[in-house]
Amino acid sequence: MAALATGERQFNELRAAINESGEWAGKQLTPRVLTDTLQRAQKDGLIDRHRETPSGRREDTGQFAAVVYRLTPMGRSLLQSLRPLADWAQRHHDKLPGVDAGA
Repeated sequence: MAALATGERQFNELRAAINESGEWAGKQLTPRVLTDTLQRAQKDGLIDRHRETPSGRREDTGQFAAVVYRLTPMGRSLLQSLRPLADWAQRHHDKLPGVDAGA
């Protein structure tokens, strides 16, 4: 969800942003895992999936418009609520017992 905080993104842009964040301890987020996660977040009302144009096609080229994902108001609200917890965990990571950097 944090990768959508700055605005809407296409699937591959979203996956790249998550993989580049380094939060996966050197592992890459697979397309299947991202698809499953996005579908659950959509079902829960946290993320919206839509085409860039209402008709589904670009006016300039006639090609299909890209599908983009964005946070819903409820998703934004949840993200804002979770940020203090994430900040705390990051500040105290080295003091938390049983936390492994590779986990």
